[in-house]
Amino acid sequence: MVFRVLIDTSVWLDILKDQRLDPVLTAIEELVSREEISLIVPDQVMFEFEKNMGRVRDSRKASLVSTAKRFREALSQISSGSDRDKAYEAVDAINHKLALSTDTSESIIQRIFTLMVEAPVIATTDTVKLRAADRSLARIAPCHQSKNSIADAIILETYLEALKANGGPDKRFVLVTSNTTDFSTPIGNKKLPHPDLETYFPDPKSAYATQIADVIREIDGDSLDEFKLGDEFLEEPRTLSELLQAENLLYRQVWYNRHHNLRHRVSIGETKVVDEIDLSKRSTQSLISRDIWASALAAAKRTEDEVGVENLGPWNDFEWGMINGKLSAIRWVLGAEWDFLDT
Repeated sequence: MVFRVLIDTSVWLDILKDQRLDPVLTAIEELVSREEISLIVPDQVMFEFEKNMGRVRDSRKASLVSTAKRFREALSQISSGSDRDKAYEAVDAINHKLALSTDTSESIIQRIFTLMVEAPVIATTDTVKLRAADRSLARIAPCHQSKNSIADAIILETYLEALKANGGPDKRFVLVTSNTTDFSTPIGNKKLPHPDLETYFPDPKSAYATQIADVIREIDGDSLDEFKLGDEFLEEPRTLSELLQAENLLYRQVWYNRHHNLRHRVSIGETKVVDEIDLSKRSTQSLISRDIWASALAAAKRTEDEVGVENLGPWNDFEWGMINGKLSAIRWVLGAEWDFLDT
């Protein structure tokens, strides 16, 4: 049995908006790849999704950013400094995850577009346009409201045209929409179609649904449970505090190694410790003032005490390269340019 499923624009936008629906998108991709689902994608759905995807993507992030900002402002009222600092750290971690959410949304958009294009997209025929116009003029659902719903009518008529053309015994058709205002019965169970549309859904040949998850469970009852279980093992992005902590350790390891190189040059006389450096002279690279050298030795002792000598080398060439690479990568994530290894 192949399920021919038309997923309305409202459902695709719901998937983009709510990250809790990521397993649903994964399940759709899997069922399509197994040819258990064949998508019906009207050109109107593609057009509407492309038109609204930026707004939906940005509105979710903007709402969360606004909430985090208001919370941060409210923290100024907390009198306890330690409690306030902990709360600030939590808000910074949230903002860090919000910055990553944009990339995730772009990935979801590309996955949805891939499903649509591979379906493939069905052009709106003149017949569909005429029937949608007739439906709008007659004020028949989904055009029974005061607003202009002819686009919804085009989507419905495309579904009905596909049903008429491919309604063989080995196929079952499903129209899925979360736009219950235009498609569902105005009184009672919103999972039922509007009375004007009941005749188009003679179950089991053609079905009406308001939740894509319900359709997926009917096709493969275990698929969503499987993907939810898999999501438990997805790696969470590192928090901002974790990145800063790792960057600080790597910075001190690199600094300490460079300090020991300086110690070696001092011990063999390549770099001389002097009371004062005359900056007017051309070459001062082989000199270090006694005060700066004393500060460097003190900083090295603090590093040994705080980081632990066992975490400060020595390293072979491969290990040393890994440490520098990690520092460069974390600093890039935090906003610095690639290969920034200054200490």
